[in-house]
Amino acid sequence: MPNVLGIAGVGVTGVALLFSILACALPLWTISDLPCDGCTEIGLWRYCITSLGVETCDDVDEDLVGSDTFDDVKVIRAMLLLGIILTVPAIVCGLLVLFVLKDKKILFFVAGGIAILAGLFKMVGFAHYTEEIYDSDNDTTSLGAAYALCIVAWLLAWIAGALFIVAKIMDKE
Repeated sequence: MPNVLGIAGVGVTGVALLFSILACALPLWTISDLPCDGCTEIGLWRYCITSLGVETCDDVDEDLVGSDTFDDVKVIRAMLLLGIILTVPAIVCGLLVLFVLKDKKILFFVAGGIAILAGLFKMVGFAHYTEEIYDSDNDTTSLGAAYALCIVAWLLAWIAGALFIVAKIMDKE
């Protein structure tokens, strides 16, 4: 009988991977709370401005945000990409121990550790965004859906890591 906690760990890690990719790609980290004529949506790679019903998007670059802020954006991008990259081997280890290397249950610990590390990178990414880029004193902006997806991906990665570790501990074989 397959290990239900291990299967759940793989599933939760897969959802965390999907949410991480969406969080990294969507231009919805900061949104303006102004009426939509002049709306601004800012992401890690692109920003979009809606004016007179027409949306125009462009890349986030050093000319737009300045060199210090752009360095912070690069750090956040790196943390999220590391989190995404590390989520894949967590899934692979989970699948290997469930379906191929059934006698190598230690891979549950490996998958759990990698998933927790991936979650740590995601957490550092959104925390750095909150501290260095988001202006909480500005009443006209708020954190957007991509930011929330990053937080959920972080929590799911840690939950998946815990599921993998408990799957190993609970395994009687």
